[in-house]
Amino acid sequence: MNQIILLRQTLKPLLGWHGARLNFLALFLIALLRVKTINLAELATGFRSNTKTESNYKKLQRFFRSFYSIFPDAKVAYLAGDREFIGKAWLSYLLIEPTIPFRLRIRESDAVWS
Repeated sequence: MNQIILLRQTLKPLLGWHGARLNFLALFLIALLRVKTINLAELATGFRSNTKTESNYKKLQRFFRSFYSIFPDAKVAYLAGDREFIGKAWLSYLLIEPTIPFRLRIRESDAVWS
């Protein structure tokens, strides 16, 4: 719990958010480091709080649904994907004009050509 308090204190002057939102963000960031995945269902299990996992999952969904209003000046440099994003249909979609900048991690044995 000390990590959450410390993170909240660090984020408060930077974001100016109210306590509940700061607490959620601190729990989210620590869970992200703990669980090491961006899968929301799995990430919800990494919250160390008295809240049910299902409630944490819904909070995560709401947070990302309103992500643009939370950080309106944020610029997305590129889309990042792991091995499960590999496939002809997915790559074809990413290469449609206008192209979306992307970075995909692939296995050494995989080949990509156009």
